Amino acid sequence: MEGSCGTVYHGLWCGSDVAIKVFSKQEYPDEVSLMKRLRHPNKLLFMGAVTSPQRLCIVTEFLPRAVLLTSEVPS
Repeated sequence: MEGSCGTVYHGLWCGSDVAIKVFSKQEYPDEVSLMKRLRHPNKLLFMGAVTSPQRLCIVTEFLPRAVLLTSEVPS
């Protein structure tokens, strides 16, 4: 699946299904530092990152058929 910041792939790592987000822009450092600090049962599990300058990636748990919903906050 391709988005504005890169492409997300489904993979297998150490026997676990993972999502691999390959970045096409430079939002990578901000997203990695944020995801490393977030720990909550309702948040996507951060599993690792690739910091090679040729390929910047984030590895997270894979959620099959997951849909992220946004809703407007009433003013």
